[in-house]
Amino acid sequence: MGLGLGIITIFASLSSYIAGELSDTHGRKPYLVASVVISPVIFISYPLLPLLEQVSRELMLTVLVVLLVTDGIADGVWDTVEAIYLAGVERPRKFKATTNSNFDDRLRLANR
Repeated sequence: MGLGLGIITIFASLSSYIAGELSDTHGRKPYLVASVVISPVIFISYPLLPLLEQVSRELMLTVLVVLLVTDGIADGVWDTVEAIYLAGVERPRKFKATTNSNFDDRLRLANR
């Protein structure tokens, strides 16, 4: 159980940075929707794992690791994108600096 929680935590941490960057460029809603769709499928799949054990224990463990990794990625994406979406934080836009001509004129007069 500890190993499973560790896998989820590691992949949630790794995916959170990537999810933040991608949601800045592609928008937040697609990532939120994907996370909402994927998470229930994962949670429904966990109780079905004993059925795979009847076929092969290695197959069950492989599917379990895939589910844990996918769950971690979905959690990381959801946690990051949801927080950014609710906070309304956007990446600062580049802007062209303008000068204040009155300030420049006063500065020139003061330096005479």
